[in-house]
Amino acid sequence: MKHLFIVGVGRSGTSLLQSMFAAHPSVAMLPETGLLRRYVFGPSRGPIDFHDLRAHDHRLQRIPQACWDTVVAGTSPGDLLALYGAFHRSAGASCLAADDTREIEMVGDKDPRLIEYLPAIARVFPDDTYVIHIVRDPRDVLLSKIKAGWSEKRNWRLNLGASRFQLELADRFGKATFGERWITIRYEDLIADPQAVLTRVTATIGVGYDPQMLRFSEAARSLSGGEIETWKKETLGPLLAGNRDKW
Repeated sequence: MKHLFIVGVGRSGTSLLQSMFAAHPSVAMLPETGLLRRYVFGPSRGPIDFHDLRAHDHRLQRIPQACWDTVVAGTSPGDLLALYGAFHRSAGASCLAADDTREIEMVGDKDPRLIEYLPAIARVFPDDTYVIHIVRDPRDVLLSKIKAGWSEKRNWRLNLGASRFQLELADRFGKATFGERWITIRYEDLIADPQAVLTRVTATIGVGYDPQMLRFSEAARSLSGGEIETWKKETLGPLLAGNRDKW
C-alpha cells in the first residue's frame, strides 16, 4: 500500500487537495483528525482505551464508528502507532473508502501542521511514501488566516511568523528527506488548470489521473462528517478559479 501526506501552510488549499484525492477511486483519504500529529507524535500518554479516545475527541469522530471499530479490533490495546498504521493497510483502507468495491492502492492523510514533522513521517513510513506540499501566495494566505475561524483572533504577525517558519521547514527537510517523492504544487496553478496539475501529480505517485477528482464536493462532505467549517466552503465546489490575488 502506498502512503500519501498532504501538507502546507494553513489556508493554502490543503483541504481542497484532500477532497480531490478522496474522490479518486484508487485512493482512500483519512478525514482530518490530527491522529498522527496529536497522538502518535504527541506527548507520551498512559494507558489508552481507543473507544474512549474517540468518544471524547470530536476530530476522531470524523472517522465512521464502524471503520474505527474495525481497525481497533485488529490493533494491540493502547498502541497508537499501530492504530494509525492500521488505517494505511488493506482493512483500514477499505473501510475508509466510501465505496467498498474500490480497489485501493494508496491511503492518504492531510494535516497542514505535519509539515513540522517531515523526518518523523519518514521514520514511521520509510517506504512508498509521497508528500505533496501545496504552496499559495503568502499575502493571500495571511488575508485568509485573518478571516478563518481558527486563526482570526491571532495577531497577524503571529500568523505571518508561523507561515514563514513552516515554509522554512519545508525547504530544509522536504526534498532532502523524500527526494523525488516530495512534490510541490502551487495553489494558483491548481485552481487555474486542475486537470493539468493533478495529471502531473498522479503520474508521479503512480495512481493515474481520474476525472472523478474534479467532482470532489461529495468527498469533501464525507471527510468532514457533514459539518464543514465556514472557511472550508470552497471544498464544496464549484472550483473557484479566480480565488487568487485577494490581497
